[in-house]
Formats: sequence, C-alpha cells, structure tokens
Amino acid sequence: MESNFEWITANGDIGIRFFHSIDEGGYLTPPHWHNDLEIIYILEGRLKVRFGDGGERMIGENELIVINSGTIHAITAYPN
Repeated sequence: MESNFEWITANGDIGIRFFHSIDEGGYLTPPHWHNDLEIIYILEGRLKVRFGDGGERMIGENELIVINSGTIHAITAYPN
C-alpha cells in the first residue's frame, strides 16, 4: 500500500489534536502514516480502517481503535 506522510497539528497548548467528524458516508482517507498515535472513537455509525500489511478492521458505535505511530492506514467512512 503506497502512502504519504501526514503532518499533525495539535490543538492549543495541550499537545493533542481533537477532531470531530460527521460523515454521511463515502469519505475516504487515502493511505498515510504519521509520527503520532491515533485514537478513533465512534459515537454512531461505523468506519473501516485498512492497514498497510493488508489487515482491516470495521469499528462501530461505542468502539475505538488505536493506531500506532508509523503505521500505514487508510479510512473509509460509512454514515457516522
């Protein structure tokens, strides 16, 4: 899986970036990696995370996934 580096900019002075997203489905984040740990928590709906090693994981409502720094991943959003 070919990928690009993603530069993460933290919110404020706490060194963490919080991002809230509402998606009607069909959004695709292309394969990428970054130096930061990524935690995704789904309030409603679901999304699929694909990994550079060929693995994938579907996560749904009230589930989370932790993606280690340097891990190539891509995300497909379904209504969430």
